[in-house]
Parts: sequence; C-alpha cells; structure tokens
Amino acid sequence: RLNQMIESMLLIARLEHGEYQKDVTPIHLHSMVNELVDYFSFLAEDKQIKLQILIESDAVLIGHAVLVERAIANLISNSIDHGSLESKVQIKAQTDASYIVVSVFTSDVHIDDIHLPRLFDRFYQVESSRHASGKTGGLGLAIVKSIMQLHQGQVLVENLDDGVIFRLVFPNV
Repeated sequence: RLNQMIESMLLIARLEHGEYQKDVTPIHLHSMVNELVDYFSFLAEDKQIKLQILIESDAVLIGHAVLVERAIANLISNSIDHGSLESKVQIKAQTDASYIVVSVFTSDVHIDDIHLPRLFDRFYQVESSRHASGKTGGLGLAIVKSIMQLHQGQVLVENLDDGVIFRLVFPNV
C-alpha cells in the first residue's frame, strides 16, 4: 500500500511539472472505454452492477492516451467500489465545437454536499469510504484532477436526483 501511495504521489508531481505534455494522440473513446469496461466487468458482476457505454463509435479526443485512460479508469473503479448492489454505471461522451465531456454516472449514490468541494484534494476521503481506501489512500481523484489540468480541462462532480455524476471536460482541439 505504501508503494502504491508513493507511486501515486510521484505521478501527481510529474503531472504538475508537465512531464507528459508532449505525448498527445487521437484517442478513440469508444474503444478505450470498451476495454476498460471489459477489464472492470468482473468486479462489477460481483456487486451486480451494470456497466453501460453510451459513446458514439467515432468519438475522438486528442490527449495523452495512458493518462486519459487512467482518469476514466479511476472514475469507473470508484463507481464500482462505492456503488450499491444492483446499481448501474453509465459512461458517456458528448462532443460539441468547444468541449468533449466524458461522464461517469453511478445510480443510487449520493455524496454529501459538504464533501464535494474537497473530493479532488490529496488524501481527502469521505469518512464512510475510508474502509475502501486501501487502493489509493485518497489520491485517486487528485490524480484525475492533475490529469485534467495537464489537458487544460477540468473535472466536475454533481449529485443528481438518482445518483452522482463525474464529468471530465476536455477542450475540443
């Protein structure tokens, strides 16, 4: 666990110092997310969580493929870890002239509003999620935030009536 935490801290430092800025390529979002869903399907099945992809087959994002995949994977992993039995997780992409928004929605989950502004802070964990904190020690969403900053984008979270949604907002370049 300590090794994982050290590696995560080093990744955040590298991201913040711009070490990954030059490695951008076209990313076919549907293919990437399909591979991630395949990867996480076993964990989702254990909790009877349905993973659903709502991404057009021609959706393309320009970015650092490994890091974009890491950001989306962190959100999917969190959705499964914190999702309730028989909930659903929808991964969606929407594109317009200015932005590409990749969202991960988890039904039947609510995060108290007091926590929302701090979710992306390093080491911050919602008290009720500390039992599942062994993976990242409160660094997973901080990594997502750093990845989005590197891409001149942002990560947002919002409670909806029927669940919680995380949005990765990329500039459409």
